[in-house]
Amino acid sequence: MLILAWRQLAEVKEADPPPPYFNAFRPSILVSPNCLRTERPNKCLIQPQKPQRQSEGIIMGSISIALVDDHPLLLAGVVNLFEVNGDFTVVAKGATADDALQINKKLRPDVMVLDLFMPGNVFDVITEIVTKSGGTKVVAFTAMTASDYAVRALNAGASGYILKGSSAEELIQGVRAAHNGETYITPSFACKVVEALRIASLRRMSAGPIKLSIREEQIVRLLLRGFTNREIAVGLGIGEKTVKNYMTILMQKLHARNRLEVLIAAQKLEVGGQREPMSRH
Repeated sequence: MLILAWRQLAEVKEADPPPPYFNAFRPSILVSPNCLRTERPNKCLIQPQKPQRQSEGIIMGSISIALVDDHPLLLAGVVNLFEVNGDFTVVAKGATADDALQINKKLRPDVMVLDLFMPGNVFDVITEIVTKSGGTKVVAFTAMTASDYAVRALNAGASGYILKGSSAEELIQGVRAAHNGETYITPSFACKVVEALRIASLRRMSAGPIKLSIREEQIVRLLLRGFTNREIAVGLGIGEKTVKNYMTILMQKLHARNRLEVLIAAQKLEVGGQREPMSRH
C-alpha cells in the first residue's frame, strides 16, 4: 500500500527529448515534481534495516543502500520500494544530514539516497560522504526544481539528482546508474541543469586552448557514448583505477568540477566527433 501511495503522488507525463549534448544519458518516463510533506519527526530515525535473506541465509540484493529523508510517509514508501526489489538491500534510514554521516561512518553503503531540504548542511555532507567513504555514491532525491540546487549537489559530488514525484522505476534506475559510476538526472529537468553547467563551463574554458592526449580523447569519446568507468577500462584494456586517474586529469584540463561538466566541455571541443580506432594498450 505504501508503494502505491508513493507512486500516486504525481501525474506521469512523457519526458522532453534531451539536447544533442546530453546523449550520454538514458531517458526514462518522468513525472511532474510533487512532494507530500509531513510533520518532521521528533527523534532520530536511524534504524538499521533487517536485510532480506534467501532460505540459504544469503542476503538478497547486490546493492546496499541507505535512505535519508525527513518526510516519514515518503521515507517509508521508498524503503518499502527498495526492500521488495531483489537487487537492493536497505541497510539503514535516517532523517537529518547528521544521520547520513553517522550511517555512512558505520555502514559504508554502496549508495546513499538523501533529500536536500532537511536539517543540517546537506551539501557539505554529500562532499564528506563522497570523499571519505571509499566508494559510496550519493543520489539526491528532492523536490527542489531550481537548477542551482542541482548544480550545487553535483558539484558537491552527487552522482544523481532525481525529483520527487518521479516514477518508482526511475528512482531505481537512477540508483543503479549511480552505483555503476554514471551520472543520472531526471531527464525532463536535465536540460535546464545541463544548460546551467554548460554556461559555467564555457566561462571557465575561455581562458585558452585545451589539448588532450590520444588516450584522454579515447576516454572522452566513450564517456560521450554513455560508457561507465568499468566499461571504458574493459574497452581500452586498462585498469578501472587508471580510468579514474584520467578522469581527474580531464576535470583539471577541462576546468570541470564533475563528470557531467567533462561531457559538456568535451562536446564544446567536438572531441566526440573524432573517429580514430581505439587502442588496447
